[in-house]
Amino acid sequence: MDGVHDLGGLEGFGPVRVAGSDRVATEAWELRAHALALQAAGESLRPWIEGLPPAAYLGSPYFARWLLAVEELLVRRGAIASGDVARCRDQIAAGAHVVPRSESDGLVALMDDLMSTAQRLPAPVEARFAVGERVLVRQGRASTGVNRCPRYVRGTVGQIERICGAEHPLDRPRGAPAETVYTVAFRSTDLWGVGEEPEFSVRVDLTEHYLTGADHD
Repeated sequence: MDGVHDLGGLEGFGPVRVAGSDRVATEAWELRAHALALQAAGESLRPWIEGLPPAAYLGSPYFARWLLAVEELLVRRGAIASGDVARCRDQIAAGAHVVPRSESDGLVALMDDLMSTAQRLPAPVEARFAVGERVLVRQGRASTGVNRCPRYVRGTVGQIERICGAEHPLDRPRGAPAETVYTVAFRSTDLWGVGEEPEFSVRVDLTEHYLTGADHD
């Protein structure tokens, strides 16, 4: 859905700081939190992360959002009770004994694979657009589900640069067929107008239902 997470292209949030952006994580707990969330969820956490209250989303570090999201998911499933995590945190802060960590070789291997292996998309059954074709990004807001189309490219013409594969869009009903995913290249001047810096390209991966033909539709 459109929400506080979709900040791309918006103004008023200060400069983009890139120092240290080449590091996946800056503290040891962050990757442990990520692995825990992946293992506990068993499904995509993106809708839960983007469904966090705006203040919680903006006020939390990236990996903390994963923990908040999986906590909400587990409460909804009935796996934990509301407030269990907060109570445990308060007990630890008060000096309560923490259960020693135990490791399963199989689980460790599974998490290593999840965290280190890029998942390739299967080939699309049929692609409506070809590499080099001009496409227009559809306008409109998402009312349900997760919108994977940034606001700043909507209504803008771009060019298909690559056919990435196929996936089941998160903003489509469960069971909907897979759609082709394209890398679409946009000119910066088409997105934001002419500025002080030279024109550059912006590439966005988009599923097919966000696109329509620019020249013949």
